[in-house]
Formats: sequence, structure tokens, C-alpha cells
Amino acid sequence: MKKEKQQLAPEQKKKRLQKSLIIAGAIVMAFVIVIVSLIGAAVAASKRDDTVANGTLSMLGNLLCSKNSIQYQTFENEGRYADEGTYHVENFRVSMSAMNHWEDGTDYATYDYTYTDEHGHNASTLKGLQEMFNYYGATEMYVRINTTRYYPTDTTLKDYYHIRMHCLEESLKACAVAKQISDERGEVLPINVELGVFEGYSDAFESQYPVFDEYPELDGVYPKDANGKRKAWDTMSLDEICAVLRAYGTLVANEIKATGATVEIWDLGNETNYGFGGVMLPLKSAVSKATSKQFWVTYLKSGFGVDWLAKNVWCYNAKMFAALKEGILEVYPTAKFSSHISTVTVGEEYVVKYFKTLAENGYEVDQAGISFYPNATSVMPDKIAQIKKIVLAVNRELGKNVMLAEYGYANESGLASGTFSSWNNKVHGYELTDDDGAKFLKQLISWGKENGMAGIRPWAPELDWANPWFNFDKEHKTAEAKQLLFDALKEATEH
Repeated sequence: MKKEKQQLAPEQKKKRLQKSLIIAGAIVMAFVIVIVSLIGAAVAASKRDDTVANGTLSMLGNLLCSKNSIQYQTFENEGRYADEGTYHVENFRVSMSAMNHWEDGTDYATYDYTYTDEHGHNASTLKGLQEMFNYYGATEMYVRINTTRYYPTDTTLKDYYHIRMHCLEESLKACAVAKQISDERGEVLPINVELGVFEGYSDAFESQYPVFDEYPELDGVYPKDANGKRKAWDTMSLDEICAVLRAYGTLVANEIKATGATVEIWDLGNETNYGFGGVMLPLKSAVSKATSKQFWVTYLKSGFGVDWLAKNVWCYNAKMFAALKEGILEVYPTAKFSSHISTVTVGEEYVVKYFKTLAENGYEVDQAGISFYPNATSVMPDKIAQIKKIVLAVNRELGKNVMLAEYGYANESGLASGTFSSWNNKVHGYELTDDDGAKFLKQLISWGKENGMAGIRPWAPELDWANPWFNFDKEHKTAEAKQLLFDALKEATEH
């Protein structure tokens, strides 16, 4: 016999509803705690590995999507997207560059290693190595500059490695090498200047204020506090910051022009997803209170915080970029400009929104830049579809080509080991080998030339740690080129 349903008194109904809400709230809270714990672990791991690309973030990505249900893209199945194959690029840039990486105690222009290949190159200097890269299709030389002016003598500085490696004094030597090569071959080898407004180093997940203590020329525009001293950067207004950046841009541009080098394009900032020039997460700033937050809070917002960042950070960064650009244009009136962001966690909507926000607030790039590391841990499982969608969307919606301002494909001895040991995620259809790395590079460039990809800059090709381009013998100080990769670059750029 069916049990008769018991009628509850209003007070009992109220208590039951409260109990249900408490249980539901507890479940939601538990879920939030799990997600935050995962992100917290990702951040902790990123601090240990100096990168946010780690296994914990991959776990979070797997919670959000099922890899088994994906119809993976290839570079060869053109036509998947309506406008695929319609953005042909005439002058594809190859910023395969001998950067200023070297061991402690060695001269800037001389490497500890001798770099060789199968075509008879034998390089132990910055100039020689750049000439080797030119043989394989390099069209320009990349130079990063931070706000430290002179080679530091204090080796105990927190970021001594980067401070000395990219200070203006040393970077100008790279500009001089580009001029020397240009003169000797009778053809200009331009430089691609990355002007990073930070003391030593900064990227999407590491932040630094700029330090201009070594620039007395800026005294006239630098705001002063009540004691007549320069204001701290985090207390300066947006207008005060822009005044300094405008003057700084002119100063650096004049220094570079004095070397005689030709600038191809100015890349302002480095992976500026979360800000630029000290107005960035998680640094305190008088410009925006939002910057004091940790970058991972954006992971909990829709679209990885794209709208929040546009409103609270990017709109201010745009005016800072524009001021720096104005200063440079005083010296290089026809200069072209770019900036780039990381794509570890983002897709085409985020990238388009970023550059649209900059343009709407006074800074329009000539080329949109991104970092693309196919094997980095990400919530984007189909890396080929990701890069296709980004490049096509930027060309379609902004009318701009996309520069791969940083690129690296992992293999057994490079990027998948050491500091970046978590960057060992296979791209669907490719292994972590030299052979497949060469195949991926060749197909990427071939596809990119027909689809609005402006060029590519392989990241730090001569660096002896986490490097996919050479086999390093640290005992004998030799670096043997991974010939498959170099030949793939040469073949792809020539066709």
C-alpha cells in the first residue's frame, strides 16, 4: 500500500529549504576550493619552474574539455575555415637571431661555445653565429632592451642574468653587429627591437617595474615627490608615466640610430597579457587598483578575464604604448610597431579583443604579435586549430598580420627538459623529436605565408639550456646544429 505523503508545516518547509541551500552552497564551495587549489598549485609550480606552463594547469584544462571528442586540425587540410588561404604574405620575416646569451664572465660578442653545422659554419662570435642563421633564412636580427642602462657590476642583483644581458649598453653592441654585417654584404640586415619597459625581465607571468635611475636626461620630465626626489613608479599618475615613456622612447631611439643600424620594427613590451611598464598584475599602481591582484584571478572570469583586463589594465597600457611610440617616432618618423602576448591559455577572441582595446585607446599596431609554444601546457588541446583561428581572426577582424614573436617546438633535449620540463605535451600527429619538430616548423611556415602570418622568431636559438636547436657538449664547449630543423627552416623560407 502506497504511503500517504506527509504535509509539512510552513516552519518545517523553511528549515528544509535552508538545509538544502546549505548543502548546495557547500557543494559549490567545495568545487570552488578544488579549482582554486588547482590554480594555486599551478602558480606555485610556475614559481619553481619560472613558467606557468605546468602539469597542474593541464589538469585544469582537461576538466574543461574532452580531448577524445576533438576533430583535430592539420596544416594541410586547408579550407576548414571560410577565409583560409586568402591572406598571402609577401615579405615573411624570419627573426632567427643570435641574441645576447652568454655565460658569466665572457665578453658580449664572444660565446663560450663553438657552433657548427653540416655546411661548414664554425661560429664562436655573435657576428659569426648571426651569419650562420642568415644562411638558413634569417631576415633580421632581434635585440631586446631593458631599462638598465649600463652593464651592472653588482653580481648579487636579484635578476643579474637578465639585467646584464639586455641592458642598453650591451644591446647597442648587437645593433652595431647588424650594421657591420649589413656593410660587409652590401645589403641591410635590419634589427627587430623589443623595447621592454622593465628593469631586467618581465613576461606574461613575471612582473617588474622599470627603473630609470641611470638616465639623468629624464630629470626634466620625471615627477618629483614632496622632498624633490623622483616619485616611485607605483605612485605616478598615467600622465606622469606617459611623459617619462615618451622621453625614454626618444632617448633610446637616438642611441640606436647612432649605431647606424636599420630598425625593421619596434616590438613594445614582452608578453603583455597582464600589463606593461609596471602597470600590470600583480604590481601595485596608482593608475589602476586592479593591478595589485594576482594574474590567476583572471582564470576564474569569463574568457580568462578578457573583458575585465580590457577595462582595468589594457586601456591604460594602450596610452603608455602610444606615449613610447610617440617618442620613437620623433627619431624614426616612419617606424612600424608591434606588441605581443602569450597564448598559453587563450584563443582568437582574447587576442582580437586585446589588440582592439589597444587601438580604441590610442595604440594601433602594424603587426599583432603572439608567443606560440605548441608543446606548452595549455587548456587548448588542438594547437593547430588554435594558431589557425588566431591568425585568421586577427587578419579578418583587424586587418593585421600576426607575427610569431616567440616560437619553440620541444624535443628530447630542448624545452621538454630542465626549466621547461613540463612543456612535453605532444601536438596531435607529431612526436617530440627533431624529425617531427622540423615537419611542424615547415608546415607552420608554409601555411602561415598564405594565411596572414607576418613571420617567426625562434626563441633563443643559441641558449645552452632548454634549447631545441643545437646539441650542446658542455665539456668540450661545442654546439652541433640539429640539421633537420635548420634545413626545414631554410626550405620553408625559400619557397
